[in-house]
Order: sequence, then structure tokens, then C-alpha cells
Amino acid sequence: MELKEQKLTKPAWKEIEAYSHVTKTLWHQFDRLEVRNGVLMRKWTPLRTTEVTWQIVLPRTLRREFIRISHSGLNGGHLGRSKTEHQVSRRAYWPGWQEEVSLELKKCQPCSQYHRGKAPRQGALHPFSPESRSRLSPSTSPENILSRREEMNTSSPSSTSSASGQKQSQSGITQPKSLQKH
Repeated sequence: MELKEQKLTKPAWKEIEAYSHVTKTLWHQFDRLEVRNGVLMRKWTPLRTTEVTWQIVLPRTLRREFIRISHSGLNGGHLGRSKTEHQVSRRAYWPGWQEEVSLELKKCQPCSQYHRGKAPRQGALHPFSPESRSRLSPSTSPENILSRREEMNTSSPSSTSSASGQKQSQSGITQPKSLQKH
């Protein structure tokens, strides 16, 4: 901000090269910067409009709180990343602001409480083959399987009835009375 207040023309690179990365980034935008009422502002025109917007170049100490306010919105709901970025870009600018917004959103406690993570990846879908369709035929319904099992049990001479009313085959499989033929 001091450089912009002191000079009306862009300073030479030799004067800037010892400064921080942020200062160097702002130096590239020198013609778009202006000091208004003691506040450094940046002239910005969004891609989809021709309307000129003046953004505040926020100092480091105010950035985190500004992101939190932009993220929580007017109604207290926590906006997602793209909406928060839109709210920040409408009002403020600093080099690397998108990365800072992303980091702050990852730290947001209410959002992380409800974030479910990435959806599981679905495997490739394959059509049923004729073989697999035959396995799903009505002859394999539970009722048909039970009736065939009952037929097998009644036709086998080694089936015995137990005192509890259950039928037991020679293999030791016990069939409940409710499934037996009367």
C-alpha cells in the first residue's frame, strides 16, 4: 500500500525484487490498484459481465475472519466452496485467496460434521447373461425349493419323525413341522 501511495507510476522491478511474493503479485497488477480512504482497492471485472467491481485487498490479519463470515452467509447456513469463493471474490482480493478459502472450509467444524466424504465408486454394470437368467427362473423361488425338499424327504425311506414334530433325515437335517406336508 505504501508503494501505491508514494508513486503514481509502477516502480521498477529492481525496487520490488526483494519484497515478498504477495508484493510481487500485486506489483503485476499495479495499474489496477488504487488507495481509497486509506484502503487499498483492486479494480476487477468478472468474466461474465462488463461491470467493474472494486475489491478490498485484505491484510493477512483479517482474511480468516472474512472467509468465515462469507462462508456462513446471511442466514447462518454454511455455503459450499464455490458459493463461498463467489462471495469472497465479490468483495475482496489477496494473492492465493482461493487456497485459503479451501483450507478454511476444510477446518469448518459444522461442515466437517455433516460431510460424508466422497461417494463410493460404482463398479461397471454388465447385462445378465442367458446362464444367469436361468438361475433366476421361477423354479428357484423359495417356495419351489421347499416343495422339492419336502418331496425328497417324504420319498426317502430313512426319514424319521421326532417327538417334537420335526422330521429328521438320515443326513441329520431337521425340518420344522411348519414346512412338512400334512
